[in-house]
Amino acid sequence: MHIEFRPLKTSNCTEFKELLAIYHEAFPPEERQPDQVLQENVEREVSQAYIAKDASNVIFFLHAYSVPQTPLIFLDYAATHPSYRGNQISWHFSNRHFPCLETTGFYSANRKTPIMAKTVTPSRSASFILAV
Repeated sequence: MHIEFRPLKTSNCTEFKELLAIYHEAFPPEERQPDQVLQENVEREVSQAYIAKDASNVIFFLHAYSVPQTPLIFLDYAATHPSYRGNQISWHFSNRHFPCLETTGFYSANRKTPIMAKTVTPSRSASFILAV
């Protein structure tokens, strides 16, 4: 399976709608920000959205904020389409976009998804990543 990883520069596209479908499936309403907040933040470049696509569909997304005046990145949300879970897509994404990271051993409730990572190469742009 060929997977394309890339940032989304606008929320005004079909791919952002696909991202939102994964977002709604993966997170209960009480844990989500309103869609409009995500859209506005991406449009104003307050936050970044990244996607992974197979031949035709968005199969993974990550939403993150840079922490001003620090080398930190706050990972706000990340999720994989249900049909693609278990294929290590988030791991491949992290290795491609954050090759300086190694997981620290903190995991989500399912014990499969690392929720905290740190840099192993201090010269890289992100020195710490925390996902909630």
